[in-house]
Amino acid sequence: MNKFIVSEYPEVKNPELPVLFKIYIGLKGKYFIHKGKKLKESVDSFLDNIDRFTRDKSCSEYFQKAGSYCKLNPGVNKASIEIVFNGVATSILSREKAMLDKTKKDPDCLNNHELPQLKPEWMLKEAFIKRCDPCITDGTINGKKAKFRFCPNCGHMNK
Repeated sequence: MNKFIVSEYPEVKNPELPVLFKIYIGLKGKYFIHKGKKLKESVDSFLDNIDRFTRDKSCSEYFQKAGSYCKLNPGVNKASIEIVFNGVATSILSREKAMLDKTKKDPDCLNNHELPQLKPEWMLKEAFIKRCDPCITDGTINGKKAKFRFCPNCGHMNK
């Protein structure tokens, strides 16, 4: 639970895929570019981090610039969301990178541009380690039957 009131959560086209979005904080047009598996949970987690920072508790360094803005403006308690993209993890990472590069000099952007792009572990696994279905567990090599410890297509370990 935090002090922020979200005006409305926009509808996500495909809720199974991750989403890239902007969170507008207050009425002055300040925003933070963020991504997550689920829109509502990601927004709530971000706003909880900001709220913790305003109460002098621990907060991710990625969110500290946004937290500082809210701490300097204690009357700020409204947030609105704009969905930028809803799709596969690789596309979200590349679009976010392009947006962050564009907004480096934008005074309204509350992202911390001194830090490298945040790439959550779940996103990297989803983006770069695609598993074949089903994995190959046995086959024939040089006319001899063999069991594979690792799938020859995707490299995942067979159980």
